[in-house]
Amino acid sequence: MEWHMDNDNQVESTLVEAKRHFLNVKIDDDTPFEHYSLEEEFTKSRKNHQAYVYLSLLGALAFSVFLAWLVVVILDATRTVNPAVIDNFQELRLRDVFNAARQNEQTLANLNREIAGLNDELKLKVEQVRSETQAAIQLLSQRRMTAQQRITERSNLLSQQNTQIRELEREYKAKITELEDKKKEIEANIQSYQQRLSQADQKRQMILRSSEEVSQRQTAVLESSYNERLKQLETQSRDSLQAERQFHEEYVKLLQERHEEEIKATILRYNPIVEEAEILSILQLQLDDSIQRGEFIPLLEREGVWTRSDYNLVNLRFEQLMSLWERLRAVPYENSVPPILDQLKRFSLLTLGKMDELQQKIAQRLEQKNDKIEELEGVIVSRNEKITQLNDEISYRERVLTAFADSLAENGFVYRILSPQSIQLRLKTGVDVQVGQQITARLNQDNIATLEIIRTDDGIWARTLNLVRPNRPVRLLDRVVIPPTAP
Repeated sequence: MEWHMDNDNQVESTLVEAKRHFLNVKIDDDTPFEHYSLEEEFTKSRKNHQAYVYLSLLGALAFSVFLAWLVVVILDATRTVNPAVIDNFQELRLRDVFNAARQNEQTLANLNREIAGLNDELKLKVEQVRSETQAAIQLLSQRRMTAQQRITERSNLLSQQNTQIRELEREYKAKITELEDKKKEIEANIQSYQQRLSQADQKRQMILRSSEEVSQRQTAVLESSYNERLKQLETQSRDSLQAERQFHEEYVKLLQERHEEEIKATILRYNPIVEEAEILSILQLQLDDSIQRGEFIPLLEREGVWTRSDYNLVNLRFEQLMSLWERLRAVPYENSVPPILDQLKRFSLLTLGKMDELQQKIAQRLEQKNDKIEELEGVIVSRNEKITQLNDEISYRERVLTAFADSLAENGFVYRILSPQSIQLRLKTGVDVQVGQQITARLNQDNIATLEIIRTDDGIWARTLNLVRPNRPVRLLDRVVIPPTAP
């Protein structure tokens, strides 16, 4: 009876451990998506034990105890011993010895069953650890991490699994070793008992054993029923564990499908596929993805157009731009994002190249301008020299003309004739005339024409009012006389 109770407790413990991981989760496609946590689900499943399993197990145990007690009472009431074979004293002594031997045999059988139960329990727990580890490994695909991180996490999970299995094996090995030691001790007691037992006692034992056969058969029937019930419970436990594992696999598969859809939607959100014709035409432009920077041209700094600090600042900003581009390009973008980033880089290189070309063209233009200026400055110097010579000559001529006009007996002479209405006069020093004043032009002592002063701001200019002789116009070097004014 003690063995039955111990085995019942062992089976109940095994069933409780197996049932601990049952999940009661209803999968609903309309429910919002939630990330699956294996630890949370195991925690929830511990609260979802099914009461009827425990009730049925307790009922079976109670029924078994009752049947065993009833069989023992009936056998004790009906057992008879032939007094002619065994006297009372010998019967009591032999019965005690035989009961001790039978108890050792029963204890040995219990130990064998307990050892087998521990081995089965160890296999069940090892399988459970492996199942949990595989479920956790499958859930790694739902977490956002790199391939290397996923490999490292998988290795850690397998390492934890091996550690848990070694701890379980160490724990159960200690228990099994202890039971094996007890088993060896019981086997030694049984062998010692068989060696000490005399032939007569062996005959008496056979008689007693025959009286126990009925009880053993009844016990065997009860034990068979009990074992069958245990097998059913063990099968039910394994089926439940298999159903739990299948549920985990289906649930993980569903999570993977939903996660893949979520990943695709996220990728399209942040990695769009460009279909606009304008953008596609820009991406199809054939641009260089490299550039050869030109050296700084000192002429630009001398001309005040472009300083060396400006040139260095542009180089620095370009290097910073390339650092930003390389950081973005290191991100594993998909679809249209990588070609757009590459084309942006090419546009930046093109802009920088155009700046270098503009700098070179400006320098060339400035150099050509400076050469032209230098050439023109030489011409100006030459012309200035000529102008100086001309000015000297003009000054000389002015002095000559002034001296000639001052040497005349008249007031002056006709210096230049542009037309009869535009005649320039040269008067003696100190002779003043007014606009509108009339003077006489003569040759020797003969009057030729009457002239009228028309302006004096740029020289003395006059026009012909009338001619003395129509066929004799005013000519160069004709003398002019200012008639005296009336008192």
